[in-house]
Amino acid sequence: MNSQNARQSGFTLLEMLIALTLFALLIGLGYQALLNIALSQKKIAQHTAQQTSHAIAHRTIRQLIRSNAAISGSTQSLTFQFDGHDSPNYVNEKFLTISIHQNKLIRTGSTNAILLSGIDSAIFSYQHNGQRLSNWKQKKQPDSIQVSWTENDEDHYWEFSTP
Repeated sequence: MNSQNARQSGFTLLEMLIALTLFALLIGLGYQALLNIALSQKKIAQHTAQQTSHAIAHRTIRQLIRSNAAISGSTQSLTFQFDGHDSPNYVNEKFLTISIHQNKLIRTGSTNAILLSGIDSAIFSYQHNGQRLSNWKQKKQPDSIQVSWTENDEDHYWEFSTP
């Protein structure tokens, strides 16, 4: 009877191996779940930062176009020439340019700023009297200005009507 009681009082090697395997499996699944959560949070943060950059760039260009400044431009840049009385928000500016340079959309003037980065390709175009133009050098403003760009294999397009 003593030999039977000794056998029943402990775990067998097989039972221990099964328990360790299940424990390792649960640890692996838990680690993978935490890793997926961390990656999702990183993607959400990057997407939020990108959307914030887009909103700031859009607002900046929209404000410049609405400032009644004289506009000239090409496919790679858009320049605003200010007259102090026409644009009270830009009293200290004579010229301000939005340009595409080294995969960035940049604002240059008395202060410079990167509006967007990581741009694969971009182009400005100008709509006037039903025609799409690649350059604008007239004193009168075009009917609208389009900005289209590719960023992370995604196409983006903004159209701004002039006042």
